Amino acid sequence: IRRLQGNLSIAGRHVAFTDATGQFYGGALVGSLDAQLHAAPSYDMRLEFSAVDLSALSSNWPGLADLFAGSASGAASLQTQGATREDLANSLSCRGTARVNAPQLRNLDLAKSLREAASRPGVSLFREASAAFSCAAGKLQFQNLLLSGPVESIGASGAIDFRRNL
Repeated sequence: IRRLQGNLSIAGRHVAFTDATGQFYGGALVGSLDAQLHAAPSYDMRLEFSAVDLSALSSNWPGLADLFAGSASGAASLQTQGATREDLANSLSCRGTARVNAPQLRNLDLAKSLREAASRPGVSLFREASAAFSCAAGKLQFQNLLLSGPVESIGASGAIDFRRNL
């Protein structure tokens, strides 16, 4: 996040960062953070994002670099608690929506893979994609996933856990 600004208030072990804005991978981020810094800290975040460059975002992870493209917008709320990374990951819950303009899957011909019931290399281009999502118990759940292409649309739902099991 670049050029992050907002209103910060600290009252004892309560930290609130409101009216936050920043630049995020070519797009914008708006939101708030509410933190209770007790022995087992808890965090509540509300975010809205727009025009986020998925190619730039995914390039930060070697396993995802050059696999995606498009411009994402949406909103999410996240809650977590704990003092360790493991506690934070295990207690993470979220809910949100996302829309992607001109999404690309650069390593998979999705339509061909679905028709042949086997992964086929290639590129998949769509006009847009949208989904609702939630996470809990170490799993990210997608509902109403819709990939709209020039010839066909693909609808799906499903889950992926934090160990990358689809």
